[in-house]
Amino acid sequence: MFDSTLVVLTAKHGQSPRQGTATLISENTFTDVLEKAGITVNHATQDDIGLFWLADQSQADTATTLLKNLKNPAINEILSGNALQQAGFGNPLSDDRTPDFIIKLNPGYVISDSTKRAEHGGFSDDDTHVGLIAASGILASGLKGTIQTQSVKTTQIAVTALDALGLNPNLLQGAVKEDTKKLPGLEISDIDAVPEPNTNIGLLSFIGLMLTASLCRQRKEIS
Repeated sequence: MFDSTLVVLTAKHGQSPRQGTATLISENTFTDVLEKAGITVNHATQDDIGLFWLADQSQADTATTLLKNLKNPAINEILSGNALQQAGFGNPLSDDRTPDFIIKLNPGYVISDSTKRAEHGGFSDDDTHVGLIAASGILASGLKGTIQTQSVKTTQIAVTALDALGLNPNLLQGAVKEDTKKLPGLEISDIDAVPEPNTNIGLLSFIGLMLTASLCRQRKEIS
């Protein structure tokens, strides 16, 4: 089975810090500073990053300047306004899901009043640089044990999986829109791929599942 199986080991995120315990910051460290300056925070999501929504969005620039002037060693960067949009987070003035500003922390810092050793959710190196290992008996012997040094994304795994199965990755709308390619260095072609699953068998299995659920429901009603 290993000769017809592609195994990919990875993670959707990392953890900060990787070793030892985190340097904890109180959850009101930044909100108290803003509130004292008359800037009301409607909502804050804080872990190893801080996402802040303000009652008055016009105060976002003032809040950013105020927090930058703190010179807090935990703060790596604060994104607001154009910088927020350029980073791909959207426009808070037209999308209420987008925070008014984001505090990116340096690795090893976590905003929490608990005893957390690590946390995730940000976009620092510890969160975004995760392990990725691929293995299969179908890989050429010259490829096994090699290391790919070019940048890749975990979104490429889906495209790679479909390609390995002989399915069309172009049916993934998100992959097409973002021009997501398969992982490099595997050289798995459709010719060597696993045959496409028999959809008739899948349909029969689904019908069988529905009949089973229906019978169970009837038995429950009778009892």
